Amino acid sequence: MITTLCAGKLHGPPVERTSRDGKHRFVTGKMRCAQEGGDALFINLTCFSDTAKAGLLALDEGDACSVVGILTITVWTDAQGHARPQASVLVDRVESPYSVERKRRAARGEGTEAGLVERTARTEPPRHASAQAGKTTTRKKREPIPSGDFVDDDL
Repeated sequence: MITTLCAGKLHGPPVERTSRDGKHRFVTGKMRCAQEGGDALFINLTCFSDTAKAGLLALDEGDACSVVGILTITVWTDAQGHARPQASVLVDRVESPYSVERKRRAARGEGTEAGLVERTARTEPPRHASAQAGKTTTRKKREPIPSGDFVDDDL
C-alpha cells in the first residue's frame, strides 16, 4: 500500500455514482498529471468519504487540485501491444486553491461578525503610551535601492 500526494488538473467533470447494490454512493474522476518530457499520466480517482466526495464534486473540468490517498499502479496493453501504466487513487482528501483560500479566510475569522470585529481590531494602529501622552516619534526615511527593495538606515 502506497500513500501518495498527486497534483494535476481534472480531466472531465467528476461523476457521482451508486454501487450495484444501491447501498453506497461514491464519486469518480480523472486527473491529468504532467510528467517529464511533456507527457501526461492520467490518474483514476475514486472517493468514498463524504469530505473527499464533496471536495471533488465542488470542482469542474480543468480545475487544479491535489489528492491524497492510496495509490494502485497496474499495467495495461494498448491495441499496438505496448504496455502502458495505469494509476488509480482511492482518495482520502482533496485540496484545491479554492479550499485552501476558504480555510485561510476561516482561520483569519473572515465571514462572521466576530471575525469582522477581530479583523478591524487588528487593522487599527497600535496605541502606544507615547502616542497617548501626545509625544510623537520620528523615523528615518527608507531609501530605495536599485532592486526596488527598501533598506532600513537603522541597521
